[in-house]
Amino acid sequence: NISINLKAPIHEGVIEDKELNIDGEIESISKIKLAYVYIDNNNVGQAKLNELEFKENTYKTKLEYNKDISSLKDGVYNLKILAIDDQDNKEEKEISIKIKRNQEEVSDNRVNIYEEQLVENDKNIVQRNLEYDNVKISSTEKALTTVYNKATISNLEVSLNGTVVTNGKLEQGKTYTIKGNGNSANGVLYQFWIKDPYTQVWQMIRDYGTGNSM
Repeated sequence: NISINLKAPIHEGVIEDKELNIDGEIESISKIKLAYVYIDNNNVGQAKLNELEFKENTYKTKLEYNKDISSLKDGVYNLKILAIDDQDNKEEKEISIKIKRNQEEVSDNRVNIYEEQLVENDKNIVQRNLEYDNVKISSTEKALTTVYNKATISNLEVSLNGTVVTNGKLEQGKTYTIKGNGNSANGVLYQFWIKDPYTQVWQMIRDYGTGNSM
């Protein structure tokens, strides 16, 4: 007695936005009074219903729903629509959706460490740009340069649980510590940046501070 037809999203469709937009129609013998939306069996809200027509003993009802899903991580989810008519008849429609967004995150073997800026209190600045892509840590340390005579960077290291990474391989999902050492007669401030290798977007992960690691 109830038929749910979804125009969007489609089964196994990919959602790249931060918002879930559901658009569809329900055909039924009796009027539809409620329609609930579930994600992985969790009730996330009630859809908006708008009766379109009654023709040949059948109601046609428009179904709409919008929700911010920015809090959901990338992955495959089960989307379910539960429609209920005036006679308390129920019908479910289930599809799979895949959430996939471009995220500014560290991915294995493609870490970019950008602009460790060591700044003296008198505004003398040392800047270094590291782009780390399957390059050994020892190689990047050799690239350390001095800009201005009064401030220098002595070394950089990346470690996991206190163990320094020496083979240049970083694993996705693990938390690494970045540490740099600078020298200046007036003291040093540190600022840390990373670069997403896929979007080429730079993001500051910590503003100027006296701490030389994070």
